[in-house]
Amino acid sequence: MVKRIFERISGFIRRSIKSYPMTIFFVLLFLLFAVIFAGNLIRKPDEAREEEVSQAKEVEVFSFGEVPYLSLSAKVDKKNAITINATTSGIVKYVNVYEGQKAVPGTVLVSLADTYGGANISAIDRQIAQKTKDIQEITYEKNKDILDYQRDLVPKTGSEANEVGRKEVTIQKRNLDLTKETIDLSLEKARIADALHYPSAPAYGTVDKIHVKPGQQIQAGTPLVSFVSDSRSGTAEILISFQIAEMVSIKDDSYIHINREEIPARPIYISRESTDNQHYSVLYAIPEEYLNLVADKSFLQIDVPLENADPEGSNPMVPIDAVQLTQDKAYVFLFVDGRAESREVELGNVYGQFVQITEGIDFNDEIILNRNVFQGDEVSKAID
Repeated sequence: MVKRIFERISGFIRRSIKSYPMTIFFVLLFLLFAVIFAGNLIRKPDEAREEEVSQAKEVEVFSFGEVPYLSLSAKVDKKNAITINATTSGIVKYVNVYEGQKAVPGTVLVSLADTYGGANISAIDRQIAQKTKDIQEITYEKNKDILDYQRDLVPKTGSEANEVGRKEVTIQKRNLDLTKETIDLSLEKARIADALHYPSAPAYGTVDKIHVKPGQQIQAGTPLVSFVSDSRSGTAEILISFQIAEMVSIKDDSYIHINREEIPARPIYISRESTDNQHYSVLYAIPEEYLNLVADKSFLQIDVPLENADPEGSNPMVPIDAVQLTQDKAYVFLFVDGRAESREVELGNVYGQFVQITEGIDFNDEIILNRNVFQGDEVSKAID
């Protein structure tokens, strides 16, 4: 039965193909396209929604609370022989040691004076500062008690006049404390200025040679005494201009680069007068455990911190790479509320990798260091 039905259908198809070949061809072609179209509809995924996402640029930002560092070369001196130079001008009053004499740290080698009669202005200034300090110590507590008494006399009521009176007394007490601190600093400054006239031995050792004699007039930098130290030590000396010497920060660590290590250090001496071809000297002590890693008279790299965080100090400095220049203008980009804002600036002196800004920014601004930003770009701070 089934076989007969199949034979009849097959015969009908063969006769139809022979009678209407083109019609059958187009019908089959239509059915094929219909099947393909239906299959595409079944397999087609949902269209993904494309959302335009604004990608903020990650940028590095320089803030003025950060300490700028200047990379400088320092000359190594590993010899035990130390030449004691004058740090101020004057006249040799006494030579207090003899050649071959053993000395301990602090031994006064030479005494200097401002006149041939032996007088020192710095010694008088120190005495005045000391007298002022002595008198201030006597009167400080008494004045403080008087101010406390005056404040207690003012009634603690809601009266505006009483409130002003109590605040005035508080201000007077603060001024009293400020005066005390200023007097202490003045005395310390006077002691330092006076000590410049009495060069002393820096370590245990022996006086090797005396280069001056009593009555001789000398200038800053004049060799006074050659001294051979008993200790094993080494120093690194940087020669810089006066402008940079004035900006060296002694509150922050410098970093000495030895054998791929960064060793924190502070200057042991900064000259206040030029000592070598109009240069100023900054001296660092090399830790004893690193002495074997450096050669005598070789050069080291030292990263020196500069003062750049005091709004009342000198002009702010920014990394020179952050400044963009045109033919007649200079500008930087600031980080302001997540966007880059262009700001025209006036440039000052260049110090290594940093440049002073004399106009255009203040110490509250954040400077974008990247050079691939434009006005109005959305930016975010890079995370270290």
